[in-house]
Amino acid sequence: MVATKPSVRMSSTQTPVDHGYAWVVLASCVLLRLLVDGFWSCLGILMLQWETRFSATASQTGWIGSTFMFILLSAAPVASALSHRLTYRVVVVGAGIIIAVCTFSLSFVTQLWQVYIIMPILGFGLGISFQTSMIYFVYYFDKRYAFANGLASAAGGIGFFVFPPFMETLNTYYGSDGALQLISAIMANICVLGALLRPSNYELNRRTKSSNEKLKLKPPETDFSRLETDYKSEERRFNACWVFLKELADNFDLSLFRRIPFVFQAIINGFLQGGIFCISVYLIPYSASIGISDLNSSFLLSALGVSIFIVRLSPLVGYLVDKKIVSKSMLTGTCYLVNGVATVIIPFTTSYGGLMAMSVVFGMTVGIGGAVIMVICTMAAGSKDKAPGATAWCLLLCGIGSLVTLLLAGFLRDATGSFKPPLTLCGVFTICMGFNCLSYPLQKRWQEKIDNRRELKRASSQCDYTSLPDVSKSSQV
Repeated sequence: MVATKPSVRMSSTQTPVDHGYAWVVLASCVLLRLLVDGFWSCLGILMLQWETRFSATASQTGWIGSTFMFILLSAAPVASALSHRLTYRVVVVGAGIIIAVCTFSLSFVTQLWQVYIIMPILGFGLGISFQTSMIYFVYYFDKRYAFANGLASAAGGIGFFVFPPFMETLNTYYGSDGALQLISAIMANICVLGALLRPSNYELNRRTKSSNEKLKLKPPETDFSRLETDYKSEERRFNACWVFLKELADNFDLSLFRRIPFVFQAIINGFLQGGIFCISVYLIPYSASIGISDLNSSFLLSALGVSIFIVRLSPLVGYLVDKKIVSKSMLTGTCYLVNGVATVIIPFTTSYGGLMAMSVVFGMTVGIGGAVIMVICTMAAGSKDKAPGATAWCLLLCGIGSLVTLLLAGFLRDATGSFKPPLTLCGVFTICMGFNCLSYPLQKRWQEKIDNRRELKRASSQCDYTSLPDVSKSSQV
């Protein structure tokens, strides 16, 4: 008789890695990314509707899109701190409620200032979901992490493919208000997806550590002994606020700004990425201005999304990078140079076929460059321990870049009455980002020279006095 190996039953507190419930978590993250990017791709449609409905200018609606994108991208550190305190499951379910309520409220707005209030709150909820969809499956995958990351990043392309024509179809049959109400019902499924995010061992350990720190931290002693009950309640509030602020501050590592590659790749690239976000906002309004129907205009974003999806699922890019046939900086820089040229060509293209071709080129280059540039930013941090802080700074600076770029693009459109200046500006920004990525090896060598000088200076400042004679025991002359 052959002895069989006894099956090992996994405890409920142990995180299943690469199998079992890990695939449920990955599916939840994929659908979260699909919904967030899908709604984001409809921002240009909504801004065009608000311009017509409220007789607003491009600068006025530009404030809506810029603040929305800024809060969506910069909410990552706050979402991380909240998740460490309350678990990702609770935070994402709460974000789903916020998203559904805000989307439903947009169907009842009667003035533009109401949109100004609702959209930042909606951006915060989507930002929490976006941050979770990017990182949460990391705790459940080890050997198959690359495959899981490819599926999660490709989900954004599916959202770009599905949502714009779906939104235009809903507008045709149910009107803009009815379409938003139906979209709000779809976005409410984020609550269901968040409920599927079972807490991992990493979360449980963080919560245990946080509770221990909360017990150690105490506010200054007070002389009001008679208010013992109030003091204890105030002490609990103080400890909770202090731990939350400490966890929020841990997401920002200021020492990263001492590294030259990180300063260039995070600050400059983060600011310049606003030019890429402008395309998803202005591509549909531009195509509508040259006489293309709304449904055909939405298919331009669909083609862009399909290109992103195909490129990110293709194993060729990962193979070229892993085998070091093409360096990360060379591949990313080349993609963004081509992307910038395509962006500059878009406002000079008047045919539907030409716009479709530029959308495909734009999607392919963004699909490759967008997947690799975050790797370059984290590599510029110098070590894996500083990768979370680098990611937080990159997303925050991307939000600032989108805020400034969308406002500037709206101002140029109002001042000139044409889409050529703002889209050309976005293309120039992207070309500059491509050159910056190509110069990453030079920045890395510059940092290595600075590190070597610091090491030599530190070594020269530490003198060895053990070899000197002891003059205190020397004979008197």
